[in-house]
This record gives sequence, C-alpha cells and structure tokens, in this order.
Amino acid sequence: MEYSADAFLKVKLEEITPANIRVEGPNTYLVIEWRGVAIKARRICAVGYVKEVRNKGRFTDVVLERGGATALVRVWEEKSDLLAKLEENAPVKVMGVLRSYRETPYVAPVIIRRVSPSFVEWFEHKILEDRDQIVNYVLRIEKSENET
Repeated sequence: MEYSADAFLKVKLEEITPANIRVEGPNTYLVIEWRGVAIKARRICAVGYVKEVRNKGRFTDVVLERGGATALVRVWEEKSDLLAKLEENAPVKVMGVLRSYRETPYVAPVIIRRVSPSFVEWFEHKILEDRDQIVNYVLRIEKSENET
C-alpha cells in the first residue's frame, strides 16, 4: 500500500539515499516503508548539523550530518540568502524539495532555519509519531473502503 504525502514529510538524514529514491517523470520522490505502508513525498523536512559548506559557483553545497549519516542540501544562487546565518556545526532544520542529479539525491531548500540541539532531539521523536499517525490514517481509510 502506498500513500503520497502532500506536505513536508519529516525524515532522517540516513533515509535520503539512492535506495529510497523513486523518479517519476520530472519528479523525484523519497519513499519510506513504515509499518507496511510506503510513504512517498517530494517535499521533505530534515534536521542535522552543518558539517561543511562548499561554494561551487552557481550553487553552494551544504553537507548536513547527524549520527554518522550525511545528506546534501544544494542552494542555488537565487536562494543564496538562505546561507546568511549558516555556520559549521550549527544545528539546522531544512525544508525543501527532493531532487536528484546523477543518482545523487539532494534537497533544494525553501527554508533553512537554525534550531537548538534540543529541537534536533525532539524532531527525531516527532518523525516516529507523525509516521504512526499517517499509517493509522491510511489503514482507517482502507478499512472503511473495504467495508463499503
């Protein structure tokens, strides 16, 4: 069973991998299996610590790290104002659209916001809570459809 999340799905950095990527036409999706339901989303939200900031000309790559996992955030020139307050080792929340280039997934951010270390811990707990709510909703819908 599959559910398409039309919202910013909270994800762990270690989930942003080629193994969890599905490309459908021009769109790139992250697909997470949770309690028998495949949750699919283009827009994702993640937290981590800024490990590295690399200016590459037309864009800047920001590498986020948490618990040994890393994820790439690619900030294009026109969004460079998002980089203003970024510092290495700072905890941040990133909300953006998942993209992929040569099978390397990255997040094209809409928002990058500095957060507290306690928020990072809370976020990890909230991921599990949100996914359980999504799956419970999907299962209720499926049950009511089967009863009619």
